[in-house]
Amino acid sequence: MNMSTLGPTELALIIGLAVIVIASIAAWLFFRKRRTGKLRTKFGGAEYDRALKEDGSRRHAEAGLRPELRAR
Repeated sequence: MNMSTLGPTELALIIGLAVIVIASIAAWLFFRKRRTGKLRTKFGGAEYDRALKEDGSRRHAEAGLRPELRAR
């Protein structure tokens, strides 16, 4: 497919899709950072870091802390 043969509709769809993908990635990164900040604030840096060290990854550590956050 040659870019010069794309009509305005196809070009608008491609640009719109790119904007949606970029906005989705930005939102995911924003909410992940906000969740991490909330957990770090709620549990304190030492407990958060301990969970991170024990579980080996941020995703697993935060998954372990989230149920404790709801229980408190």
